[in-house]
Amino acid sequence: MKDNLEEFISQNREAFDAENPPLKAWYQIEKSLDKEAKKGRRVQLWKATRMAAAVVLLLVLGGIIGSILTKQSNGNELVAEQLEEIAPELSDMEFYYRQQLNPKLQQLAAYENVAPQIMQDLEENDLFIQELKQELLKAPKGTEEIVLNNIIKTYQIKLGILERVLEYLEASKIQNINQNEVEI
Repeated sequence: MKDNLEEFISQNREAFDAENPPLKAWYQIEKSLDKEAKKGRRVQLWKATRMAAAVVLLLVLGGIIGSILTKQSNGNELVAEQLEEIAPELSDMEFYYRQQLNPKLQQLAAYENVAPQIMQDLEENDLFIQELKQELLKAPKGTEEIVLNNIIKTYQIKLGILERVLEYLEASKIQNINQNEVEI
C-alpha cells in the first residue's frame, strides 16, 4: 500500500503543488497562532506577577514581624532599665527567687500526672508579677516599697505552691510504692 501511495504522489506531484490554500485561510492560521502566542505570554506574565507579589508580601511581613519583635525587645530592655532605676534591689531579689524556683519547677516537670490547673495557677502568678512590675513603674514616690513587698509575697506564694504540690506528689508516689509492695 505504501508503494501505491508513493507512486500516486509522484505521479500527481504537480497537482498537489499547484493548489494553494486561500489567503484567508493563512490569515486565520496566523491569527490563531498570534492569539496562542499572546495567551502564552499573558500566562507567563501572570505567573511572574504572582511570584513577584508573593516575594513582596513575604518581605513586607518579615519587615513587620521584625519591627514588632525589635520594639518588644527594646521595650523590655527599657522597662528593665526603668525598674533598675526605681528599685535596684529588684534584680537581686528576682535572681534569688529564680534560684529557688527553677529546681522545683524542673522537679514538677518530671511528674507526668500534674494537674493542668496547677500549671495555670503558676502562670497566673507570673502574670501577676508582671502586673506588679508595671505598677512599680507608675507608683508614686515613696510607695515603691509596698509594691516591692507585694512582688516578694507573690514569689513566696509561688514557691509555697510548688513546695506543697511537690510534697503531695512525693507522698502519693511513696504511697503507691508501698501499696504495690503490699500487693506483691
